[in-house]
Amino acid sequence: MIRSLTASLLLAGAAASMPAAAGERVDGSFVFMSADSCYTAGNEGCYLTDPAAATKAVDELAAVGVKHFLLPGTHPQRDTLAQLRVIARAVKDRGFDFYTYEGWSWKSKRAPGGAPDCAAYTAARIDPALAPLRVEFGAAFAGLHYQDEPAEDDPAALGRQTDCVKADPRLQGLKIFVNVLPLHANDASYGGTDIIHFGSRKPEEFGVDCAAGAIANQATVDAMVTRYSNYARNILDQSRADYLAMNLYPFVPALSQCPRATQLLMSENMSIIANLARSRGRTSVAYLQNVHTATPALHPQPFELTGFGELRWYATWFYAFGGDAVANFASHTHPFQSDAQTGWQTAILGYDNRPTALAEHALNGNSYAALLQRHLGAYAYRGFVDNALGPPSGELVGWISNHQVLAGEYGRGGDAQALVVFARRAAKTGGGATIGLQRWYGKVEKLDLWTGAWTTVGTATNRIDVSLDADPGALYRLTR
Repeated sequence: MIRSLTASLLLAGAAASMPAAAGERVDGSFVFMSADSCYTAGNEGCYLTDPAAATKAVDELAAVGVKHFLLPGTHPQRDTLAQLRVIARAVKDRGFDFYTYEGWSWKSKRAPGGAPDCAAYTAARIDPALAPLRVEFGAAFAGLHYQDEPAEDDPAALGRQTDCVKADPRLQGLKIFVNVLPLHANDASYGGTDIIHFGSRKPEEFGVDCAAGAIANQATVDAMVTRYSNYARNILDQSRADYLAMNLYPFVPALSQCPRATQLLMSENMSIIANLARSRGRTSVAYLQNVHTATPALHPQPFELTGFGELRWYATWFYAFGGDAVANFASHTHPFQSDAQTGWQTAILGYDNRPTALAEHALNGNSYAALLQRHLGAYAYRGFVDNALGPPSGELVGWISNHQVLAGEYGRGGDAQALVVFARRAAKTGGGATIGLQRWYGKVEKLDLWTGAWTTVGTATNRIDVSLDADPGALYRLTR
């Protein structure tokens, strides 16, 4: 595993000698908005046409920690200025911000009917919608959400889109948000046109033997990592995105039943995205799996129900590998098509904009992520430490007594004070370890993840006893 992680770091342009600039501190989380209720009989709860529904949707999503709204990418003919104004007004009135979805408006592999050049994009999208929104909503209109999961051949097209946006003074200051494919995307997903076969490769297809709990084909793993690193780097460099997001969802049958594959994908995917963003002074984002397949028999890889423990676990891993912020998929319950049948995905809100059972877990996961980010954002990320996945020691952590725990190191200045975030290896099984520090510290404190208060757990020590039975993560502050 060390070989692949090293390759991903180098391909990301984030070698160890490169300064680790902190990503932008994001106050609150993002949410991917779906609006399927607007296109059903009766338009029940449509927040694009009903101001009261828009206010209800924004209020309920704000209640679970959302402050940044990625507006729905419905269809060029449906995504009108009048509709955008309804949801934009509700967002602005709460003091939050929004990003319009531009995936269908600019030509790409996934959107062949989009504008082929800047003149066409200006006439079809900027003049009638984006420029008026910017005038009316000012800073509340924060940016543009480019094509979701762009194809492997789309970087140049995204670059031309950015050239167009940045050349228009009316759009000055808008940020760019891009969410890329997951590491184990299949060839159809990379290609961008064969929608029927979009999806992810199974563990045995990317070199993992689940029964043995081991990598069976290192060359296959290395090829997957190299391809993805090049893909993500090209997307970021061409689009010049301010936010680079990833959407690896580990709670599906193929991965839940194969911990080795899950750990491989999470460590590599998170390292690649976080290192790419940090090396270019951008912000990395990871989507939390706030969605559950209500009709699992109709889905080839149904989303399993995730509680707050699973959400906390995933967020902790992201921070251990240097990530910056989180997003939520998805805002509203929505359908999916499988073999000509319609299935359903339950999300944070229902069609009526009322919270589902997932909302409470989303609140807990987002609050936890925000608490960690609030502290980690003030320190420069140094790297991770793990006996199984990579370097067994770092600048702060000298050794970890077993394989149950991994660590992410954060420090600043002369390291008079530093932070270490510890993550549990298993999502649903407790664990703990004794940590040997590289030096003695006058005081070691642990953050109470429920109250936000620091508690002294050691003085004049070079050791921490970490228990991750009750929570999947922990944050410690080291003061010399």
